[in-house]
Amino acid sequence: MLIFSSILLLSSIALLFYFFPVFGISLIWLSYLLDTLFFRTLPSLAVGGISVYFMDILAIPLFVAGIGRLGYSFHIRRRIDANKVFLLLWSAVLFFSFLRGVGAHGIVGAGNEFRTYFHFICVAVIAASLEPTGLRCSGLLKSWLRVAALIMLIALARWVLMPLGLFSPEEIGVEGLRVISAEQTLVLFQAFFILLSLQLIQQKSGKLHIFAYIIPFFLIFLQHRTVWMVALCSLLLLHLYEQQTRPFLRKIAIMTFIICNVALIPLLGGEIAGKMQHSIQEPTNTEDSTFAWRIEGWQSLIDLGSFSLSDYAIGQPFGKGYVRYINNQEVDVSPHNYFLQTLLRTGIVGLALLLLLYGGMIKKLLKYARARTDSTWIFRSLGILLIGELIFYLTYNPRYEQGILVGLALAALSSAPLIREVSK
Repeated sequence: MLIFSSILLLSSIALLFYFFPVFGISLIWLSYLLDTLFFRTLPSLAVGGISVYFMDILAIPLFVAGIGRLGYSFHIRRRIDANKVFLLLWSAVLFFSFLRGVGAHGIVGAGNEFRTYFHFICVAVIAASLEPTGLRCSGLLKSWLRVAALIMLIALARWVLMPLGLFSPEEIGVEGLRVISAEQTLVLFQAFFILLSLQLIQQKSGKLHIFAYIIPFFLIFLQHRTVWMVALCSLLLLHLYEQQTRPFLRKIAIMTFIICNVALIPLLGGEIAGKMQHSIQEPTNTEDSTFAWRIEGWQSLIDLGSFSLSDYAIGQPFGKGYVRYINNQEVDVSPHNYFLQTLLRTGIVGLALLLLLYGGMIKKLLKYARARTDSTWIFRSLGILLIGELIFYLTYNPRYEQGILVGLALAALSSAPLIREVSK
C-alpha cells in the first residue's frame, strides 16, 4: 500500500511539472535555499538505509516530466537538437554506471555517489524542455538575483552571529569567513554577472543597481579562490563582447576597494586581514597547498595500478569510492575535479559526451551572441556562464542548480522565436 501511494504521489507531481515546468524550477530553488540554510544538517527521511532529502523527492518527477515534454516536442517538430541528444546520451551512460554500481556495491553505496549526478540531470532535463521566449528566459535568469539576495542574508547573519558565539562555522563543516560553500558563492557571482548583463541592455546612463556594489564584497570575503578565477575569466570575456563594460567595472572596482580596504578591514581588525592574506597565498605555498594535495590525489586515482584500460573506456561503477593515498595517508573523499570524477565513473565515453555537450552549446550560444538584438544578451550571458561552470569544475563538482543553466541554454538554442530574432 505504501509503495502504491508513493508511486501515485510521484506520478501526480510529475503530471504537475509536465504542465507547469516553471513551478518545478521554483521548487528547485526552494530546495537549494533549504540546503544553503541547513547546509549539511538538512533534515531527511530514512528509507531502506538511504537518507531521502527534499530534492530526492523532486528529482524523479522532474525527470519524468522533462522526458515527457522533450518527447512531445520531438513528436511535434520531428527533430531534436544535437546538444539535447548529447545530454540524453550522457544521462544514459551515467544510468548504466549506476546500474553496474548497484550490482557490484549495493543500492546504498551506488546511490549516494550517483545522487549529485542524478539531481543535475533531472534539473537540466526539465529546464531543457521549456519553450522559452525572450521574456521567459529573462525571468528565469533574473531568479538568480532573488536567490542571491537570500544567500547573502544567510551569509551576513552567520557573520554577525559568529562573534556573539551563536554560530560556529565548524558546526556546518566550514571555516573562518567561508560561511557558505563555494557552490553557493558561485551562484552569487552568476547573479552579479546576470545583473551586469541586464544593466548593459536596459540602462545606458551608467547607473548601476545597488546589488552590483554589494555582491563583490561578499565574493571577496567568502574567500573561494575558484570563484575568483571564474569571475575574472567571465568578466574578461564579457568585456571582449561588450566594450562599454569598462565604466561599469571601474565603478564596481573602486567601490569594492573602498568598502573592503578603507572601512571593513580596519573596523574588524587584523584577524580578517590575516585570513584574507592566507587565502591568497595558500595556493602557492608548497607546504600547505590544497591544490598540490588535490593534484597528488588525482594522480593516484588514475594510476594504471588501480585504473585499468577498460576502466578508462567505461569507468568504474558508482559506489566504488575514491580511495587513494596521499603522503602515505588513506583518503576517501570526492576528487574535487568534475572532469576526473566523470572519467572515473563513466570513462572516456562519458567524459567525451560531457565535453561535447558543453562545447556544442557554448559554440552556438556565442555565435548567436554576435547579433545585435534584444535577445543577444541572453545567448551571451548563457555562453559565458557555461564557460564559468567549466572553470569551476576544475576543483569542484556542480550542484543541481547549475543544471538550470545547462537546460535553459539547451532550451534557448532550440527556441524558434529566439533563433529567428538573432538570425535576421
